[in-house]
Amino acid sequence: MTIRPSLVAPTPPDDLIRYTCGHTDPGEYLRSGAEVAMQFELASLRYFGASLSGFGAILDFGCGAGRVLGSLDFGRADVTACDVGGRVAAFSKAAFPGARVFQSGLKPPLPLETGEFDLIYSFSVFSHLDEEVEMIWLEELARVGKPRAGYLLTIHGDWFIETSLPPDEASAVADRGFLWKPVYTRRGHPLDFPSYYECSFHTSRYIFENWSRWFEIIAVIKGDDPHRYLFDTFAFRSEGGDIDDFRPMGQDLVVARRI
Repeated sequence: MTIRPSLVAPTPPDDLIRYTCGHTDPGEYLRSGAEVAMQFELASLRYFGASLSGFGAILDFGCGAGRVLGSLDFGRADVTACDVGGRVAAFSKAAFPGARVFQSGLKPPLPLETGEFDLIYSFSVFSHLDEEVEMIWLEELARVGKPRAGYLLTIHGDWFIETSLPPDEASAVADRGFLWKPVYTRRGHPLDFPSYYECSFHTSRYIFENWSRWFEIIAVIKGDDPHRYLFDTFAFRSEGGDIDDFRPMGQDLVVARRI
């Protein structure tokens, strides 16, 4: 199984690659997008019983310059994408003419209908928001999802907490379940992140206890081992299977359904 681009898209300029993933290596940018897309595809097959191309209407929330969007085959799905960054949204709009792409506001509402989408995915957005903003965006994504819509949302979860936080912060997030940590410097540049966008950490317990007001939490897939995404007869090519090998996502993936 190989994820291939659904649309031919140009490689973003260096500053947009940096905005999206923190470096300017175009090869790494494309590879990481394909790997995340593969993990989304496998999670959808396992927990929703359908390929991403089997959903009618899909929302990419926080699309950036289209890192994940450009590696998915959506078939005949109606694809919408948005980002708060004006330049990356404009780039994605030009790069993916088959999708509806727009710049969203810093806070809800989105200019979208209630109950519009069958599937909503988001990579590396809810790993950065402060708690208040996170909650209002979760409520908004619940609003635009159809009843029983599927959600694939990544977070800095248990694996990041265990491997990247110093003991005092790891202890604090273990007690509270959530930690928001300032990490960015802003210089008044158009590509600066919003003030609420830093680095957030969630325990899986926090997700089950707090996100369940809008969603049925089906699974939180730990980001340490790509084998967690394999099921049934799926195996990597290096192990005699037919799925391209990929690296750990790092971020945990929350798999959920709209209540």
